[in-house]
Amino acid sequence: MSSGEGTASTSGAVTIRSVNGGEAGSSGVLMFSSGSSSGGNSGSVLLGSGAAAANGRGGLVVVSVGSGTSGAGGSLQASSGRSTTATGGAV
Repeated sequence: MSSGEGTASTSGAVTIRSVNGGEAGSSGVLMFSSGSSSGGNSGSVLLGSGAAAANGRGGLVVVSVGSGTSGAGGSLQASSGRSTTATGGAV
């Protein structure tokens, strides 16, 4: 899935979202994950912004968690993979 290229101006946008939940429910879940592998490397999930041309600014990547009104706000978790033969991944 990709947006259209803008050769003279801004390229298009891609929005993926779940809609709002009702008064007594929760909003939906968005999950992005790669599959596991039984004999090789697992897949990758990449999140990033494009590079800027001369005199331009790089893009912005925002990861945010919602606030709560009757309890704690949401949590943000980041973890790296472990390795049985080398150094584990970094966060």
